[in-house]
Amino acid sequence: MSAQNNKSPFAHALKGLLDDTNLFDRTEWAEVLGVTEPAISQWVGDKTIPRPDNLHMIIITLERSTGVNKAPLRAFKAMAQLKATEVSRHGKRMLPSVWEYMMRPAFSELSGRLAKLPIAEQERLLESTFGDDHPSEAPTDAQSPRTYRQPITLRMSLDTLDRAAAYVSQPAHTSFGVPCIRAQYLTTCFEQEPALPREPIAPLRFQVLTTEKSTESNPLYDWEEVSKYPTLLIIGEPGSGKTTFFHQLAQRANVPWSSGSIKPIYMHLGCFSETRSWDDLRSFLRGALPTDESPSRRLVFFDAFDEVRAENRSRLAEAIQRFQQNSPQVHVVVTSRPTPDLQALRYMTWCKIEPPSESRLLVWICRELSEMLAAGGEGWDQALLTYVSRLRERPDVFRELKTPLLLSHAAQLFVRHELTAFHEADLIQACLRLLLDDWDQKKNVVRLRNSWARPSHLFQLLSALSYYALLEQRTEFSADDAEQWIKKYSQETAIDEILRILSETTGIILPSSHDKWRIVHATFQEYLAAKYVVESSDDATVFLKTRLNEPRMGNVLKYACAVTPDASKLLRFALTAKWKEPADKVAVLEKIITQQFNADSNLIEQSCNIIVDSLNSSLDKWRVTMIDNVNQVPAPKWGLAARKTGRSRLDPQVGRNLLQSVHAVHRARLSPAMPYLRESLKVSDNEIVKSLGDSLDVEGYLQAQLLQTGGDVLIAQVSEV
Repeated sequence: MSAQNNKSPFAHALKGLLDDTNLFDRTEWAEVLGVTEPAISQWVGDKTIPRPDNLHMIIITLERSTGVNKAPLRAFKAMAQLKATEVSRHGKRMLPSVWEYMMRPAFSELSGRLAKLPIAEQERLLESTFGDDHPSEAPTDAQSPRTYRQPITLRMSLDTLDRAAAYVSQPAHTSFGVPCIRAQYLTTCFEQEPALPREPIAPLRFQVLTTEKSTESNPLYDWEEVSKYPTLLIIGEPGSGKTTFFHQLAQRANVPWSSGSIKPIYMHLGCFSETRSWDDLRSFLRGALPTDESPSRRLVFFDAFDEVRAENRSRLAEAIQRFQQNSPQVHVVVTSRPTPDLQALRYMTWCKIEPPSESRLLVWICRELSEMLAAGGEGWDQALLTYVSRLRERPDVFRELKTPLLLSHAAQLFVRHELTAFHEADLIQACLRLLLDDWDQKKNVVRLRNSWARPSHLFQLLSALSYYALLEQRTEFSADDAEQWIKKYSQETAIDEILRILSETTGIILPSSHDKWRIVHATFQEYLAAKYVVESSDDATVFLKTRLNEPRMGNVLKYACAVTPDASKLLRFALTAKWKEPADKVAVLEKIITQQFNADSNLIEQSCNIIVDSLNSSLDKWRVTMIDNVNQVPAPKWGLAARKTGRSRLDPQVGRNLLQSVHAVHRARLSPAMPYLRESLKVSDNEIVKSLGDSLDVEGYLQAQLLQTGGDVLIAQVSEV
């Protein structure tokens, strides 16, 4: 019998997905999945099996691509319904079925238990858990893509990060007698220019901190101003552009300074993890610093203090201080992510990198994306406008992406998978994965070799902290608070160590004053809280019903609908719960229908009808009016103007709710709720409400406002950015 006929049904079906769908060849699949071609050969040769996220990404990619031969996809789904041991010689590792193996959440309790076990024990655990009679959930047919469950996570390929990581992508040899993974960039004068990242988003601006916690009253300064301090500590979140900016600054022949020219030197502190004393550092610097007798002063950048081993940081800080004291002509700059260990550098002047403005971010992302998309041929300019419009429509998502790293990663996800800010749950999950593991892996950084610091466990810890801090409405919390919240996950690990790792890795949790901590990314926190709710119970409504009317729980509910495979129970809960005000129910339903989610069609239709009924009521005494937009550039692609009749003025809260509803209708144009919402708007007796349905067919950035010019006037327009 031939080797082809000896293949298992799983290997045969997988080969069909990879080779017979006419989308990618093996080399391209390897790039998409972030694996090697030999690894794919092992999969289709029945030697090994792909990870669940590899299989998931293959299915997602094929489902969302046009011009694909769907027959192999249907064949794979049919095979995936069968018991895993019947279709693969490795079936014990995929119990109960290939489909459930592929769809098992990466951060579920079972996945966490399996990750700790060798293969033989994994098989025994799965057999004891599922047995022979466990039913397998059938996948939805490939010809019904609208009902196919949306991805909970998206796996990113490590080689798709933008150019801002190019200079740290390859490990290097040991040099200068110091263990160094990036020694080729530990240079003193850059005689040969290394492969540097693109220009920063904009010239960075800095906030000089008078305390550990910044305040809005602190003024902003340019680099030329803050660089006058003899010792500087520059603090920035992960991916904020610290290394990019200072690496480029170090290449300049001269740095402007009030007292004359400065010759810059760049050194990466990850190379100094073994440095234990001033003598060690001095010994290294003797070989690294130039020996010329030029009278020019020197500026030394010590980059990434947070990448030094925690147990060596205080000694290295003392060594740097001794270095500066013994070389007063040298100005020292240290960069780091926020971490409690920065107290060892309290003798320095602390500065925080200020995030770029929204306008600068938009200009930068347009430039980046235009280069990425132009290679794809015609239509790239419209794709660019689509991406930016959707980004501006979701200011909460845009706000979370305000670092070069995350914004660039989001752009890559759009180029590869057409993910926009309207796929916010998938986008946030991908960014969290980048922060928790992939970015450090790209830079060859290992912060802690310990099983509790694995990405899936860090995600659990971060989710629990986010949920309880939000539940108790705490803007700050102590280590004791955190210890109580995550005690079932902590595994007897010191809480200070847990908080330090989470802070350095993600920047979502940051040290505050008086030994407190704070969560600084509100949207990430709401998403993480939703993941905690969904994965901590078979019935997520148990966590929500007693806290329903507390601030921000509506956002947790919308993300919970987006991350669960079937949101029917959650949507039914939103429809039947005892809300404080009817407007509260409408507001939550509006948030849910803008998500990518799956639920019973009757529940979706009922939700859309409630939203439209609310619009009918709010706009009952309004009439269509005319506005003069002849000279508006660019001309709006869709517009609506309405005036309130009668003498009574519009209540401010009612006005805010009305604007939120108008935005929600337009944002729902890409969600599974769109056809139900369109139909409900179409049959409205209110001319204004009915016309809102036309906006569902128009791509662009919607702006809506209420004016008080001789009465209340509503103006809504969809335009290109």
